[in-house]
Amino acid sequence: FTSNIGVTERNTNGIQWEKISQNDSYETIKNNVMSNIKNYFEKELSRPEILNRFGNNIIVFDFIREDSIATIVKSKIDKIIANIKANHGVDVEIEEPFVNHLKHKATSVISYGGRGIVNLIEDQFVNPFSNIFITEKLTSGKKVTIKAVNEIGEIDYTVE
Repeated sequence: FTSNIGVTERNTNGIQWEKISQNDSYETIKNNVMSNIKNYFEKELSRPEILNRFGNNIIVFDFIREDSIATIVKSKIDKIIANIKANHGVDVEIEEPFVNHLKHKATSVISYGGRGIVNLIEDQFVNPFSNIFITEKLTSGKKVTIKAVNEIGEIDYTVE
């Protein structure tokens, strides 16, 4: 399961704050989170045996950093394109201006983690492409080139 134990803390008034920062190195984050988890189970819950059941099977994830965004966006887009080809026989090519648009938009949602980037791709690519698919009556053997997003927020594309 996934948990945010060790990431935030509440004071006696119930005010919560983050105990780690995106500016921290991964090593610092990992050490702080592991220490906070240990403290939570041993001191707050007084149930160290629960922590013991997890053993060494706790994985601390790093923040998604700007230098990872391009890799995540490309990976998600490539998977979607492969699914379109496999399921519908339609080739999709995405030009650099559109990829840059997605990467730029993704920087504003990295605080939501990977799910934020996936939601962005669905909103900016999958949903508009679905409309293109229906409007253009795409069939096997067609090729769609996604060029960019125009000034009114629509995808510029061509179909061959």
